Amino acid sequence: MYHPFIVGEKVYFRCMDESDVEGPYLDWLNDEEVTRFLTTVGHFPVTKEYLLHYIRSMAQSDLDVLFAIHDVKSREFIGTSHFGPINWLHRTGTFGIMIGNKKYWGKGYGTEIFFCMTDYGFRRLNLHKIVLGAVSDQIAAIKYMKRLGYTQEATHREEFLYNGKYIDAFKFGLIDREFFSGPYGNGWPETNK
Repeated sequence: MYHPFIVGEKVYFRCMDESDVEGPYLDWLNDEEVTRFLTTVGHFPVTKEYLLHYIRSMAQSDLDVLFAIHDVKSREFIGTSHFGPINWLHRTGTFGIMIGNKKYWGKGYGTEIFFCMTDYGFRRLNLHKIVLGAVSDQIAAIKYMKRLGYTQEATHREEFLYNGKYIDAFKFGLIDREFFSGPYGNGWPETNK
């Protein structure tokens, strides 16, 4: 399936559809290593019926967008991104990403995915602010956010229980003018060669 909505150097994004429940997505959501930092899944088994309901509800939402992420070269389905909820009145939103295919971990995909979602939020959705969350053990995600100009705005002490210990959660924010005046305001550097 190739219907790209957002295209980067390494990844492209398309809308998820019901056929995605037949692929690796369900396995990823039941993989403890993949979901270890996700707050909404990974604690209870995810069924095919639950996943189908989730994809359908996202498709009908005016406040959320659910993307499948693919590798540009191989077109392999490598992960997902959920943008939302979007607050249209205040022009704010949030997003989360999951690279479920482990062979794509640690190869620079996360950085580009964070950029593409941030750029989508500001350029195409016309948001004023994007707020993201991370836990203290998510070193790579925090690095991506800071690289794109996100500022840590809050610390929620001992918010999550992970591997038998409580860890802090952080909130990061980025305002549209900060993004556009920063190093990535004219696009991803790899596409501006």
